[in-house]
Amino acid sequence: MSFDIAEPRPDVYHSSHGSLQPRVEQIARADGNHLYLSDGRKIFDAVGGAAATSIGHGDKRVKKAICNQLETVEYCRSTLFRTSASRDLSQKLVASTQGRMKRVVIVNSGAEAVDAALKLSILRFRSIGQSERVRFIARESSYHVSSVAALSPGYNKRRREQYKGILGHDGKAGQTEEQYVEQLAKELDNEFQAVGPDTVCAFVAKTVVGAGLAVVVPPKGYFVSMNAAESMGAALGQEAGRW
Repeated sequence: MSFDIAEPRPDVYHSSHGSLQPRVEQIARADGNHLYLSDGRKIFDAVGGAAATSIGHGDKRVKKAICNQLETVEYCRSTLFRTSASRDLSQKLVASTQGRMKRVVIVNSGAEAVDAALKLSILRFRSIGQSERVRFIARESSYHVSSVAALSPGYNKRRREQYKGILGHDGKAGQTEEQYVEQLAKELDNEFQAVGPDTVCAFVAKTVVGAGLAVVVPPKGYFVSMNAAESMGAALGQEAGRW
């Protein structure tokens, strides 16, 4: 049996960022901190892709680890089996938290991680008889990736607009640094009271806001003040941090 391979067409690739007719550049190769486009241009990758290649492209240690794993086992169904690689990584991650974490769920992307965290939060409260806790609160302009579940708690207007009819309830949020943190804490408390403290499953926030606000760190004392979520029985979810 033989197959005819069609000539490549530039219009068949579809980016996942939400546009039906995206224009994206084609990368020929990547090395270190640089991307090399098919038209010969060289780009300095200042943000490490989507902050996913912070050690640079083509790292020999990563290549070696990937090849070694491919020689052992490239895939197994995680609901039935585990590998020494997933076991060792999980143990290392748990150990790095100094006892604050006990278990690890390994997924393929940030979208899956956020979705899994939202579901685990709901399951946790149902397991202790608090099934009414189904609401999630997040900040305006927050962006927790583009799956339907993750777009719902945040309020990144540009990304939400195209899917408005199928997303969850539109959330609300809104000196000196101390006054600003006090204002944010008050906004969170007001939102809890508005929807009912006993219905809130988690407050979702980023430790550093990337795509939503162009790399913004929280003000001093912000997450200490946000611990009010936990005092009302809800979880405090920090994307790229802890749940």
